[in-house]
Amino acid sequence: MYTKLNKYLILILVLFYLLFNVYIRKYYNILIFILMFFGLNNFIKDKINILITIYCIIITISIIKHFHLLENFESESTPKKNVIKKNTSKKKISTEYTEIVEDLSENLIMKFIKKTKQDNPTKISTKRVKLTDLIPTKSELSSSKIKGISANKKELAQPIVITNDNFIIDGHHRWYIQKTKHKTSSNSDTDFITCIIINNTITKFMKSIKRFKHEYNSKTLDNFKIDRSKIEETKKAINTIKNKFPEFTLMSDVEMDPY
Repeated sequence: MYTKLNKYLILILVLFYLLFNVYIRKYYNILIFILMFFGLNNFIKDKINILITIYCIIITISIIKHFHLLENFESESTPKKNVIKKNTSKKKISTEYTEIVEDLSENLIMKFIKKTKQDNPTKISTKRVKLTDLIPTKSELSSSKIKGISANKKELAQPIVITNDNFIIDGHHRWYIQKTKHKTSSNSDTDFITCIIINNTITKFMKSIKRFKHEYNSKTLDNFKIDRSKIEETKKAINTIKNKFPEFTLMSDVEMDPY
């Protein structure tokens, strides 16, 4: 049924599969392969047919197993402005919330986390979360920023910020880089990323951050408002100096008056 060349090629393919699993330390795959070989040996007499059957089963399982790892972001065929666009996700947030996320700065988010932690420490926690469980909220990523962060190990190691229903608030680029590097689902340490979790759903968080942003902006503007009382005090101080040192006043008037 099979030529010698066919048999050798099949054996080489199987050997490559086994050696590859040794290399990536997935020894349980080898164990499964051996168990399947002896199990099918009771039903299929031809050893080559057994190897082909096992190989087909393993490849099929692998495709099904990793189907959910298809990227949530993909490059455009004709990219504009160096961006990567997000595919449609099963879980969505409203357009209004998406626009809010786009406008949130890392500084504002960190201030929100700090304030929330002060008011209620249980609202903020840190945990390792599976990469494939996280849901992006931004519509675009910058490919140049991805390259920059990839080259910076310290920045890449920074935790990302998520809600308790796994929506990403900050750190999309770090998440994307980690996710594209690890395309297995073995529950190994590399399949997880450190997250700062805000103990609110995405809907509640958006309402909170919107209110916080308004309050924060108001306080920031207040800091730049002119204090009228201080101006009056300054004017009084100047008048006092003029009264005590009239020669200074005359000199100032001469210097200031060009005529």
